[in-house]
Parts: sequence; structure tokens; C-alpha cells
Amino acid sequence: MQDKRSFIIEGIKFESDACTGCGLCTKSCPFRLIGREADGSPFFRNDGIACMECGHCAAVCPKGAIRVRGEKATPIDKRDELSFIRERRSYRRYRAENVPFETIERAIDATRYAASGKNLHSVEWTVITDGKLITGIARTLLEKIRTMPERALRYKYVAEDEDPTFWGASALVVAHGDPKASILPDDSDGFIAATAFDFAAQALGLGTCWSGTAIFAPDAVKAAGRIPADHRVYAVIMVGYPDERFVALPPRKKAKITRV
Repeated sequence: MQDKRSFIIEGIKFESDACTGCGLCTKSCPFRLIGREADGSPFFRNDGIACMECGHCAAVCPKGAIRVRGEKATPIDKRDELSFIRERRSYRRYRAENVPFETIERAIDATRYAASGKNLHSVEWTVITDGKLITGIARTLLEKIRTMPERALRYKYVAEDEDPTFWGASALVVAHGDPKASILPDDSDGFIAATAFDFAAQALGLGTCWSGTAIFAPDAVKAAGRIPADHRVYAVIMVGYPDERFVALPPRKKAKITRV
């Protein structure tokens, strides 16, 4: 049965006259919703799988041929003081090259200067670099995903030899801690520290991506990382050397600001 095909899906639109058929958008889509015709031209697999409008396709397109919610991506040509925030991306394509532990350690060390309730800095870190452990966690997560129809549908077009959980990342960095050691009741310290690590790692030339899937199986993560059972897992972040280059900033919703 042939896939339903379209040049428009939800908020994403191809401009066929500008497209060169390079295929970068197909490789960058997390859910592989963009297919390619025999001549290389892209099409959307418009069969009910929700596009999350991450804008990866627009961010890698060298010709600006993709619009997100009616807007074109902004080419990265001029940089300013806030560029490091705007250019932060979630990477799901990594080179087959291990990141030195010392580099990851350096990024973690920078989180000591992040904001923390009452300066307690209760967040702890576990770095998993053992490929077999990462593969084992991925297998557990995939089994979990298969029991969740809506999430399983997202990976319908991911190739069998691909890992749709950690995407070949050479390391997993887990932010965790004893919730009783923080004065904040909503895990804010953990999220703040993990965000600081994310920016520090990308500043060092690494690619990162927060694994939302791993949060659904914290016990598997704890077991693999030998993390205390009473700790809460705040974030599981993939780390590796990027194997893709973003050339533009995808459109984003306007910030809602109220002045009183």
C-alpha cells in the first residue's frame, strides 16, 4: 500500500521550485516523515503520524526551501551575544567516534555555576559510555515503546538498523539526585543543571539531545548506571560528535510577555 504523499503536512511546506533534492531534510527528520521520490524530490508521509514542527528539516536545508508555520528559516550568517542560545539544536545524527570522558567531565564541571535553590547543588551525574549498556537500555526502551501505540507509531518509518532511542550517541549523561536533598519540590534544580550541561556541551563542539523516551523507563537507566534506587532521574542526555550541520534557525513561536 502506497503512503499518502503531500508537499504540506501540518505546519511544514516544501517549495518545490527551490528544492535541489539533496536529501538532507529526509535524514534530519526524527520520525522519518520525509521520504524521497525516485528523482530525489522530497514528500511528506501524510498518514496520521504527528509532525512536532521541530524545524530540523528547515534548519538543514541549504536553499531555504522549507517553511515552518508559513515562515522561512533564518540563515545563520550574522551572530550576536545570544546566538549560542538560538543556535542550540537537538542532535540525532552522530559520528562513529567516542567523545573523550574528559570533555564530558569539563561540561559537567561547568554546571557547578548554574543556579541552585539555596546553593545546595544536590544534582549528581552518571556518565554511561559502555556501548553494551547503552544498547541494553535502548532495547528496554523499545520494548516499552511498543506497548504505547501512539509513541510506537512515531517510529513507523525508522529503519530497522537505526536506534530511535539514542541514535548512535557514544555516551549518555544522566542528571539525578535525592529529591530530599533539594529545597525545591518540583525538580527545578535537576532541570536547571541539565540545561546548563546541555549548553556547555554544545559550546565544546558536542551534539546533545534530551531523551524523552528514557524518562519512561527510569528503572532501566538506574540499573545500567548503578544509580541509587531512591534517586530521581531528572534528565538523560545523549552526547556525541554531530554528523549534521544546521545552516539556519527554524521559526519559533513568539514569546508571550506581559508587562505590569
